[in-house]
Amino acid sequence: MMFRIHFLLCLGVCFFTGCRPFGKATTGSIIPDLELVSVYPVESPTLLEPSGMTLHDGRLYAVADKVNNQIFRVELEGNVARLVPHIQFSPPDRRTMDWEGITSDPGGSFYLISEERGRLLRVTADGTAVWITPDLRNKGRSLGLFAKSNAGFEGVAWLGPNHWIGAAEREKRGLVEWSGLDSSLEIEAQLHMESPYKGALPLMRLPDFSGLHADNSNLYALFRNAHLVVQLEKRDGVWEETAAWGFENIETDPRWAYRSQTYGQAEGLVVDGSDVFLILDNNRGGKQSDPADRRPLLIHARIPDGH
Repeated sequence: MMFRIHFLLCLGVCFFTGCRPFGKATTGSIIPDLELVSVYPVESPTLLEPSGMTLHDGRLYAVADKVNNQIFRVELEGNVARLVPHIQFSPPDRRTMDWEGITSDPGGSFYLISEERGRLLRVTADGTAVWITPDLRNKGRSLGLFAKSNAGFEGVAWLGPNHWIGAAEREKRGLVEWSGLDSSLEIEAQLHMESPYKGALPLMRLPDFSGLHADNSNLYALFRNAHLVVQLEKRDGVWEETAAWGFENIETDPRWAYRSQTYGQAEGLVVDGSDVFLILDNNRGGKQSDPADRRPLLIHARIPDGH
């Protein structure tokens, strides 16, 4: 009887703390951790909640989900990352946009995905902003994607001229890929409820995606609830997770961990060769080491050699 009570108590503790009671090996081998390079608190004129990140000409850019009309440049200054207003634009309408992902093309145009609208916005260098797709969610809804409120698109990546891919966040999670414009638009959707790295999830957590980034021909995603960056490869027309690297050791380090550890915090992802950049949205919560410090974080890490 005492053993049973103890076991139930342990399960309860794991549920509320997000621990992994059965370890993090999922495919017969241990998932390698990213190697930490630096961690930067993120500062801005007002306290922002960064929600997506991209790389263009060697510089990082970000959006914040509660700012409808700005793209920010990420400036590293000493031990701090600053979000500096880069392009101000006028959204096509007055509704809340909830920008959750940003990507760019070689010509310098940015593309923002709206969780609220399910549409892709192009923003040029001079601040001209236009919708370039209708609502992209209908194809995914037929598979069970976008079924929950506040669980829409969480990332977007430019794959080539007039070719993009977006991540459907959770319950159910998946990918939506589209190409062409206007009447030539073609949309494909795929469920991704299973994963070879699903065993890395803490108890009672479900698979999710929270960011996408394409580095040349490689596509990467944030498997946020498992604290993983995963590589995606298209095989026989289906995107598959083929590699993974962990960052839980960084997120839970007492120097940087937030007081709330209930959910994964990583929102934006950039992979540049072996360099990995993660931007965290802590929902303005304080750190364990200093509850008054409510700044988000930018993590610079590296994929270890041989992985």
